[in-house]
Amino acid sequence: MPEPQAAIAERRERDFPGDSNGMEAAREWIIQAIQPRGLSESEEIDVFVAVQEALANAITHGSGGDAAKSIHCSVEIDAAGVSITITDPGTGFDPEAAVAWPAVSPDGRTFT
Repeated sequence: MPEPQAAIAERRERDFPGDSNGMEAAREWIIQAIQPRGLSESEEIDVFVAVQEALANAITHGSGGDAAKSIHCSVEIDAAGVSITITDPGTGFDPEAAVAWPAVSPDGRTFT
């Protein structure tokens, strides 16, 4: 029997423009949302880097840097931890069809 999930103590959601200004605003909003969790400095840095990468991917690949498109961010905090979700309007990809990384060319000099 699966373990019961912890009740969400807090959930915040917000949309941001799909450009670099939106990325900065979203990053700051997410970091402020998780500060009450009391993460260590090392954990905060890890979260910052992960959030920055996810937002950069959403802006670059999902919205194409178009401020008219939105990036949706949600933060859930419960007794078990913090969950951050970033979604964008991009088409996505089929992970089953993605090439395993790293894929080395037959000559061994380049990645594909």
